[in-house]
Amino acid sequence: MGTFRYLAPEQAAGDPLTAAADVWGIGVTLFEVAVGEPPFGRDDGTGDPDGRRCRRLDRTAPPVASRRRLPPALAAALDACLRPGPPARPSVTELSAALGSARPGARSPG
Repeated sequence: MGTFRYLAPEQAAGDPLTAAADVWGIGVTLFEVAVGEPPFGRDDGTGDPDGRRCRRLDRTAPPVASRRRLPPALAAALDACLRPGPPARPSVTELSAALGSARPGARSPG
C-alpha cells in the first residue's frame, strides 16, 4: 500500500518494511521539493503489481546535484535517503541530524 511513486524499492518488491522505507519516502519528497519532479519521473506508476518493471528496482536515483544546485551537505543527505539498499540509508535520527546541520546558519558540533 502507498503512493506508487513514493514506495521504497523493498516495498515495491513486497519485501519486509523497516523505518528505512520511511526514510526513502522522505528522500523522494525532499527530492521532488528541491527539483520539481520525483527522482524517477512522473510516469513511474506503470510498474507491474509485483514491482519487477518498477524503475527504482532497476537503477539508482540520480544525484540531486545533477538536477539542482544545493549546498553539498543537503545534497548528500538527500542522496543518502535514496540509496537502494535499506541498510545503506541513514536512520531517521541520522537524517534529522544531517538535515539540521545542512540548514543555513547551523553550527557544526564541537
